Amino acid sequence: ISDIDDLRITVETLSEIREAEVDIDMKVSPIEEAYLLLAKHNVTVTKEESEMVDSLRYSWKKLKGLVLDVQAQLSTIQPVFRKDLLGAVEKFSFDVDEYTKDYTENGPMNQGIAPKTASERLVVYQRGFDELNRKLETYTGGEELFSIPVTPFPHLIKIKKELKLLQNLYGLYNDVLDKRNMVCP
Repeated sequence: ISDIDDLRITVETLSEIREAEVDIDMKVSPIEEAYLLLAKHNVTVTKEESEMVDSLRYSWKKLKGLVLDVQAQLSTIQPVFRKDLLGAVEKFSFDVDEYTKDYTENGPMNQGIAPKTASERLVVYQRGFDELNRKLETYTGGEELFSIPVTPFPHLIKIKKELKLLQNLYGLYNDVLDKRNMVCP
């Protein structure tokens, strides 16, 4: 487990195993009993199938033991990940403030810039936003994982809406320019 995403996936997997545990326990015994009944009445079963049934309970117990080992490992590493997450969210908050300031001062919605310049800036700021949004999803998932109140980033939500509208607007603008250039080269 090397990062918060790995930790989240591990916790989700453990949760899925716990949810399936009762169902699997209830299904293993009837399967074993059915094969014992087949063997008692001398019904031929392939060797592979017989070996699979014989190893079913052992494999399930082995998996449950592995779950316990992973849970023990998680209990030792979670405090480190929690501390790292809190530091990362703090740095991320600073990065969002810097991006928001730059976007406001130099972004595609700046007054008095040519549409072509705005379209070019849109591409640049969209890339920056996409990276921040990816981190936001990771950190939000981490905060939820540790039951920490999720840090709000209202400026990012506002910028996301603006960028989406600008993508539509400048997509149409670029299409018109392209079609005009094709008609009047």
